[in-house]
Amino acid sequence: MSAAWRRGVMRPTLRSDIKKGLVMSIEIGYALSSEEHSARHLVRYAKRAEETGFSFALISDHYHPWLEVQGQSPFVWSVLGGIAQATERISLGTGVTCPILRIHPAIIAQAAATAASMMEGRFFLGVGTGENLNEHVLARHWPPVHIRQEMLAEAVKLMRMLWRGGMNNYEGKYFSVEQAQSLHSAKAAAIDHGRRRGLALRRICRVDRRRFDQHGTQ
Repeated sequence: MSAAWRRGVMRPTLRSDIKKGLVMSIEIGYALSSEEHSARHLVRYAKRAEETGFSFALISDHYHPWLEVQGQSPFVWSVLGGIAQATERISLGTGVTCPILRIHPAIIAQAAATAASMMEGRFFLGVGTGENLNEHVLARHWPPVHIRQEMLAEAVKLMRMLWRGGMNNYEGKYFSVEQAQSLHSAKAAAIDHGRRRGLALRRICRVDRRRFDQHGTQ
């Protein structure tokens, strides 16, 4: 089984003598490494993690493994469908998906909404600016980090628009959709942003302040 992933959540305390009324509690989650395990093994490990008592898990979204010796890279959205059917309680999120180059954010919006409907409130979408290792496969130019951060902010805006439903047209700086309609409700598909430090933190907070205190995003 894969290594555990930890997340910290700041919660109010009842002890008035603790500075600012906050304490740090640690919740232990489970990391499903798509680079090291086949799709069938990932589904089995997610089920075992739930049975063991883990409350949440993260699954990586890669096109290539980090190292050739790892030898795996199943398509995460297919694996999520299998995990949805094999589990009942554990929360699960992508850690993380890059919705700006390899896959258009409109497609990620549909995929995330589908996963959310299958897992009935247990799914959350983790997003980040990606790595060249995975995102170069379509032979597109690899943008510098400040451009990728702008693209990520716009991608989140577009996905939220699609999740509101109805027929949508959008023409932005980096992405466009024409008469796009998401028929799945994605109210349960909370967004969790990867690469949350410094400038990335400030930019994305402006987009998604409401969800930024959930799923270890302190």
